[in-house]
Amino acid sequence: MGKIRNKSKYAGKYIVKRKKSVEEIEKTKEEFIVVKFYWSRAAFGAISVLLGRVVFGYVGWNLFYWLLGWWFGFPWLLSFLILRIPYEKGKWDWKMIIKTGIGIFFFIFMVVGTLVHTFMVMERFEPLFHIY
Repeated sequence: MGKIRNKSKYAGKYIVKRKKSVEEIEKTKEEFIVVKFYWSRAAFGAISVLLGRVVFGYVGWNLFYWLLGWWFGFPWLLSFLILRIPYEKGKWDWKMIIKTGIGIFFFIFMVVGTLVHTFMVMERFEPLFHIY
């Protein structure tokens, strides 16, 4: 069987716009919430390591405990207090809140933390104040 080709000069050049259904609109809203949640955690990975290392001077286990506190505590603050995301029980549960963006948070925390610590040790910086 041969292919049927559209020999019109306008074939494939125009996109017909159609009205989106309610389900499509709701799906894009949910995807936008997940994307916003994901990138907020990525940005806060960098912010939290800067606060922990530069401001408070945490190193080693103290920095690790700082990481765990923000890793598991920040998603709840972000979802319920900052973004005030409306959740449906079937779609969003506590596992979804914890899992969304966990990899990027850890990756950004480690990369920024390594760079900041390296520069602080090289330049002999002192933290703004010590809390031990």
